[in-house]
Amino acid sequence: ALGLEMSFNVWRLGGYGVLLGILGALLFLHLFNGLIFLIGVFVSSLSSALLRFLNNNGKF
Repeated sequence: ALGLEMSFNVWRLGGYGVLLGILGALLFLHLFNGLIFLIGVFVSSLSSALLRFLNNNGKF
């Protein structure tokens, strides 16, 4: 009975660990995607501003 109880406790702890790991991974991916999105927006706005600047100067 003791071994069963111990294995159940270990299984429960393992389940919690897996859940925490999944949550952590999801959070990390979410932050990572947000970062990439922000970088993409920044780069696109920068390039559009650069193109507009070149257009205004008649170089392009």
